[in-house]
Amino acid sequence: MKKIVTTTLIACMLMPLSLGCLLSRAAAEEPGAGKIVTVDNMERFLTAAGYTPKKAGETVYAFSVKQADWTFPIRVSLSPDHSRLWITTNLGTWRGDRRSDARKAELMQLNSTIAPSQFQFQAKTNQLRMAHPLDNRSMTTDYFCKELARLCTNVRTTAKTWKDGILPADASSFSGNWKTEFGALILKSDGQNVIGTYPYKDGHVTGTLSPDGRTLIGTWVQNDGKGGFTFRISKDSDDFTGRWWYTGHESNARDWNGKRTDPDEDW
Repeated sequence: MKKIVTTTLIACMLMPLSLGCLLSRAAAEEPGAGKIVTVDNMERFLTAAGYTPKKAGETVYAFSVKQADWTFPIRVSLSPDHSRLWITTNLGTWRGDRRSDARKAELMQLNSTIAPSQFQFQAKTNQLRMAHPLDNRSMTTDYFCKELARLCTNVRTTAKTWKDGILPADASSFSGNWKTEFGALILKSDGQNVIGTYPYKDGHVTGTLSPDGRTLIGTWVQNDGKGGFTFRISKDSDDFTGRWWYTGHESNARDWNGKRTDPDEDW
C-alpha cells in the first residue's frame, strides 16, 4: 500500500461518534454551508462532513461510522423530489416467528419515541432497518453529523427491543480465498470475528462483522505500516467491495475489492 500524503485537516470533535468530522479548509464551505444537497454535490458534502462515501446507487452513498463499541453501516440517499436526505442503517434479518412478530408491534410503538428516526421493515428481503429523514432545504455538515449521531444513539438505546427479533449473524460468509489487488487474501471466521493473511508485504487483517451481517470492519498490518478497512459482501457471497486507509487518514481511503476463488488457483 503506497504511502499517502494528506492535506491539512481541521478536526472538529463530534460526540458520541468516535469518528469526528474532519473538514478540509477548501471543502468546509461547499456544499455544507446551508445549501441543498444534490446528486452532483452529495459526495463532496459527505467528504466535507468527515466521512469516506462510496457510491452505492444513482442517489445513494455508503460508509461506516463508530459510536462507543458499535460500528454502523450507513447509507445516505435523496428522496425522489430531493426535499429530504435519508440516513439509514440496516439492523439485520428479521426472524418472522410469533415472538418476533410481537416485537415488531413494540418497535412500531417506539417510532413515536425516537422520531424522526423510525424502524422500517422490508417485506421482500425481511430486513429491519432504522431510517432518519433530514430536511434538505438548508443542509449543513454540523446538522448532518449531529443527526447521524442521533440515529446511532437511537439504535443503541432500543437494542434490547429489536435484537431478539434478529437472526444471529456470523462471519462465515467471508471465510475462504479471495483474489484482491494485494494478492490472495485468505480469511478465516470464528463467530463474528475474522482473521486473515495476504502475501503483499506480509499482510495480516483482523475484523468484526457489523450488525447487518454483510459488512466486515477491521484493521490491516504490513511490514511497512497499518490502517483500517471495510469489506461489504455481495448477496451471493462471491464478491466483496471494500476500502482501505492508513491509520489517521480515512479520508484518503482507496478501493480494496475481492472475488472468491478456488484455493488451488494459480496466483
